[in-house]
Order: sequence, then C-alpha cells, then structure tokens
Amino acid sequence: MKKVILILLCLGFFCSGALAQEITASTEVTSREITVPAKQRFNIGAGYWYTWAKMDMKLLADTAWINSGLANKGDKVSELDNDLDSGMVIVNAEAWIWWRLYVDGFIGWGNCDGSHEDSDWIPAMSGGKWSLSKSDASGDVVTLNANGYLRIIDEPEDKGYLDFSLGYFYYKDDIEHIKNTRVEIYNWGAVNIPLSGHDSSDRYTFDGLRLGARGKIRIIDRLALKGSIGVCPWLDVKKKWYWNLAGHKGTGDADGTAFDVDVSVEFKITKNIIIEAGYKYINLNSDDGDLHWDYYNSGLTETDKNVWNVEGHRGGFYGMGRLKF
Repeated sequence: MKKVILILLCLGFFCSGALAQEITASTEVTSREITVPAKQRFNIGAGYWYTWAKMDMKLLADTAWINSGLANKGDKVSELDNDLDSGMVIVNAEAWIWWRLYVDGFIGWGNCDGSHEDSDWIPAMSGGKWSLSKSDASGDVVTLNANGYLRIIDEPEDKGYLDFSLGYFYYKDDIEHIKNTRVEIYNWGAVNIPLSGHDSSDRYTFDGLRLGARGKIRIIDRLALKGSIGVCPWLDVKKKWYWNLAGHKGTGDADGTAFDVDVSVEFKITKNIIIEAGYKYINLNSDDGDLHWDYYNSGLTETDKNVWNVEGHRGGFYGMGRLKF
C-alpha cells in the first residue's frame, strides 16, 4: 500500500510540475526545446567500473535463544561479513522523448571475488566470539535502474541542466560459492581447522521505487561537471541461502532503503563523441526482517520474526565512452 501511495504522489508531482512549466514557459524557451535536433536525441555510453564492496548480515536472537536465557531480545548472535570487490561492465542509454521529458536506463554487471567471515556469539556468556570461520567468496553482482526525467532547468547550447526523476532500482549480490573455509576460533579458543567439503551460497536482492535528481554544468567549451543522486525510500529486500554442511537452506524478507551518488567529469572530443570519468557509490540497508528455515535433512521448517538485517555498500571509480546522435 505504501508503494502505491508513493507512486501516486510522485506521478502527481510530475503532472503538476509539467503543467506549471507549460503554463509559465516563455515562447523563447519552448521554441528552443521543441526544436532540439533529432541527431542529438540519443546518448549511449559503455565503460568499466571497478568497485569495492561489502554486504554484511546480522542474525538476532530468536525466541529459542531468549527462552533459554542465552540472549535477550535484539542481541546479535551471528554475523556474516562479505567483502565482494568487482570489476563491472556498465552501460547507460538515454533518450529525449518530447518537450522536457527524458528517459534513461543504467545496468552494471560483473563477477565478484573476495572473502567471507562467519562470527558467532553467546551473549549471556562473556569472552567475545564463540566461533569464527573465514572463507573465500565468489559470485556475481548486478545493479540497474530505469528512470523518467522532467527537465526543470535547460540552458542553451548544452551549457547545463537540472532534472528530477522517478524510476525503478534493482541490486543483487549473488555469492554463489563460499568455500576453502578454515575455523579460526571455536569454543572461545584459537584453532586452525579446515572445513573440508564446505561450499555454500548466499544471495541478497533489493528492488523498488527510486526518486532522484541529476544535473550538469559546462565549465569550458569541452569540459563539464555532472552529478546525480537517487533515494529509494521503500525497497523489498530478499535473502536466499544454502548452507551445505549445516543441512539447512531458506529465504528471508525485509523492508529496506538505499541511496546512490554519481559525480563525474565529461570531456567532449567532438559534438558526438564524449569520454567521461567519475565515482559512483551505492548504499543499501534493511530493517529487521523474517527468516524462513528449511532443515532439508530432517524435513523440518520454521519461521523467525524480525531476526535479521543487512547493510551493503558498493563504490568505485569508472570510465566510459559516449556517443550522442
């Protein structure tokens, strides 16, 4: 229901903004915008984004922990920390539709490699971590967004602009292999025990409404600064895991939020060929959500309410070439 309300509010904003701009726009501005050359209708770019990333999940005490006296409500009993750096191919395509309306789409994808740490605590007993294991982690990452833009400020001769946007956001970290595992702490003591045969998986996805703005200002004839920001106030967050040695798998769901920032420098080689370099960052968070466990060896299932949350980051520098026509 909240998603529907947000969408209706945003659509109302766009419609009212467009109507106000149409009523107040001068003849000069309207004429300039309607006669944008057809050969500049599209802007397509492709490049490479090297990213540093984390995706960390916390598991909170469930009813069994609380009833046993080993933890209080809200205590952290386990944490999964994933470092998932990735070199990603990125593609962006933009089109001018009509008047002050634009659309664009962005996608980035690549393989991720890094490390996974699994830490456990027994909150009622002192002594720090009860256990700690470290593993290699590998998989893939995908992020995309698609947006419609309303141009609020439009300077002539490509000197600058300011747009507000409404769109869709999606992000996925799919850790397909957690393996080469060694236990370094067990029963509060230091050990060095390999876990032979360990090969598990863990996936996190975020998707929902994106509200944003972007702008550009030309510094000199060939050089311009660009920036964009997006806010996702209501996301569906999903988790899916398989832990082969522990004999369980399952899914999780929660509500979440995200924001993204992009700043770049654009250099115009010719009227149609542009190169761009910048920094892009994504921040992801969830509220406490539910976990649905499937102990597949015994056939038992259970659901725990409000026992997990996740926090993620991905950021890094990128470069891309663009073609305008």
